[in-house]
Amino acid sequence: YQVSNFRVGAGLAFAGLGAGVDYILFEQAIPAAPGFDLSWYTGAGASVGFWTVQNSSGIYIFPHSLAGIEYAFPGQPFSAYGELQVGYSIATGALSTVIGWIGFNARAGLIFRP
Repeated sequence: YQVSNFRVGAGLAFAGLGAGVDYILFEQAIPAAPGFDLSWYTGAGASVGFWTVQNSSGIYIFPHSLAGIEYAFPGQPFSAYGELQVGYSIATGALSTVIGWIGFNARAGLIFRP
């Protein structure tokens, strides 16, 4: 769900569930065919989630920067997107001995704009 530059979302994450809040800092159209609304963007955000692998589980926090590509469906309030994220991962539970590390993430999905 996105209003102006502010986006919130939730979904399945690797080995768990996640939710995130992102702020799109910059977006620019990519010249393509007429009626093909494609753009790239960059921003920053944070994700939080619950993970479980075999008998271990915990919570993760992931402040990150992001860059992606978005396609707006003509005449619809939906867009499809794909993005890459890089940030600092912090995990609890079975990984609590690890204070944090550089993490990477990739996301794809639909954005709804009212």
